[in-house]
Amino acid sequence: MVHLVKTGPWTRFSILGVCLGISFLGYVIFILMGSSLTGVYAVLAGLLPLSLAYFLGVRRVTVVTALLLVGVTEFAASGARGLYLQDVPARYMGDLFLLMGGALLEVIRYLRKEVRERSKEFLFALDTAEEGFFRYTPWRGEFVFSKRYCEHFAPELSPFVPYPARVFFENIHPMDRERVEEIFVSRHWAEGQRFSFECRVRRASGGFLTVKVYGLVYIAENGRRHPVFIGFMEDVTQTRELEERLDELTHRHRISGLETAPRFYERVGARVGRGTEGKLALLVASPEDLSEVTDLYGHEARDLIIKEIADRFLLVKRRGDLLFHIEDQTFVFTLEGASSSGDVALFAQRILDTFARPFFVRGTPVYLSGVVGIALYPENGGSAEVLLQHAEAALHHARRERSGFRFYSQSMLQGAATRLRRMRDLQRALREEELELYYQPLVSSEGVVVGAEALLRWRHPREGLILPSEFVPIAEDTGLILPLGRWVISRAAEAWGRWRREGLSSLTISVNLSPQQIRDRQLVDHLRETLSQHGIPPGYLTLEITERTFLEHMGSREFFSRLEEMGIGIALDDFGTGYSTFQYIKQYPVKAIKIDKSFVQGLPARGEDVAIIQAILTLADGLGLAVIAEGVENEQQALLLRTFNCQVFQGFFYKEPLREEEFIQYVKALHRPPGQ
Repeated sequence: MVHLVKTGPWTRFSILGVCLGISFLGYVIFILMGSSLTGVYAVLAGLLPLSLAYFLGVRRVTVVTALLLVGVTEFAASGARGLYLQDVPARYMGDLFLLMGGALLEVIRYLRKEVRERSKEFLFALDTAEEGFFRYTPWRGEFVFSKRYCEHFAPELSPFVPYPARVFFENIHPMDRERVEEIFVSRHWAEGQRFSFECRVRRASGGFLTVKVYGLVYIAENGRRHPVFIGFMEDVTQTRELEERLDELTHRHRISGLETAPRFYERVGARVGRGTEGKLALLVASPEDLSEVTDLYGHEARDLIIKEIADRFLLVKRRGDLLFHIEDQTFVFTLEGASSSGDVALFAQRILDTFARPFFVRGTPVYLSGVVGIALYPENGGSAEVLLQHAEAALHHARRERSGFRFYSQSMLQGAATRLRRMRDLQRALREEELELYYQPLVSSEGVVVGAEALLRWRHPREGLILPSEFVPIAEDTGLILPLGRWVISRAAEAWGRWRREGLSSLTISVNLSPQQIRDRQLVDHLRETLSQHGIPPGYLTLEITERTFLEHMGSREFFSRLEEMGIGIALDDFGTGYSTFQYIKQYPVKAIKIDKSFVQGLPARGEDVAIIQAILTLADGLGLAVIAEGVENEQQALLLRTFNCQVFQGFFYKEPLREEEFIQYVKALHRPPGQ
């Protein structure tokens, strides 16, 4: 047969035509009759398709050839009984095996080439990836690592060479090793299940790196079902160190270096929670007349005095007691084991005595006095929050009476009458339209107004303009904050509608939310109705909540989820004064953070404030969060923030809060082309 094929092209094509016909007929018979074929017919049905492919010079596996191969495979798998090669005439046996072998060799050659090409592409992709790749086969106890993995984490290893599992696990920090082994060994893994964790691994130069390990599992079928782990390892050391640094900076007061309010609630709350032997006294201390120092000598001098006050307080503090700097001018001592109120009073006097010596500002002596408010556990409260509230109430009485220090007592509740009168005035203000909104511009780094924050003001008929700090706490305590908050949202939406008619529809508007509003189940429905009524796209309204409020209400997932569904973003106000981490923020619809003005005011002199702001901007950029610097008061601060790549600014350097008409005029004037 081979001799005939080689006699000439026409002869070859004639025989090929015959083969094609026989192959087609054999294949049809094979499909119809399957395993019932016997003898030479089975051989023709199974081998002639391969022979035909070889005769035609097919060097690539086409669809037709692939189907023929599948047919042969299925035929063999069906267990064709009665297929006896001795039924084939001997003179055809050599040709048949030659044809079959040639076809199979061509197919194998092509498949090997394809495998090499695909492997080359896969290895190139792994080498160019930033992360290190690994494959772990537990039942073999083997790890295989990519070239990038070896370069980053184990330069002594060779890529794509199997290594015992101990090579991987011994490289993990001893404190993390058991946990990582449990993840790989002890769990029941399903096909396609993902894994992700962080651990510390040894670096070649010494020390440890923090890495993120992630990937997925597939199940290998080799008689038994075994999981195989395909994963990547990413170096996140710098990110975690930056987060830890920011966390430490935000737990320490920028001036005094003392622990701040979050640490107070954490540590004092823990002590109260487990109970204490004897009394626990909480003493809140604050200097008097510090605002006059600021007016005379400026913020820098005030900060120096606050720092010296903290240093003097540290000399007074007993070993084992705690000292916190919870607000700009407010310090808190804890005093444990005091046998009587007299002991507490003696300690309070020691605090006041620290003000007896003058403070010096540019060589000039400055004399200050101090006040102390005291609350006792358990008499005056059973939690850190209540104790602090009562100690601050005592502080206010001491300040008003100029008595030095005061213990908290129930008689201090007499001030409730004043609060009740203010509440009634506020109810009237809502009815009589005594409230109004001012708007402070948000300005981009290019000098363009991109939005405004709505700020509430109360124009009292007798007392004049009242700022929110004087009436919002009363509204929160009495429940008036809910109708007051809805009023603010409605008026802000109406204002945006007027801006749109003035051609300013690109501006965003933000309003502040109180903790009580977050718990208001009707708030989201009110927001939806208000946006629809005034035609405001959801992305143009931002709700501002303080960082502390956000942390206290992270459990209100339904509220945040509904906001996210509507497309309404959250901006964290006063950011950096609390103790939130970016891990928490990523889980909520936070679109922007506002750097607290206390950090901005420290620019450019205070290096610690510079470090905090740079850390916030770096981490926020990695998460795709916008950053707004509030409290920008001079050009030097604005220029420095621009060099840090801060994009949006708010503060008196750009513009103070304006009435709506003034705000519209300001925006139009700022955006008016020259010569108009």
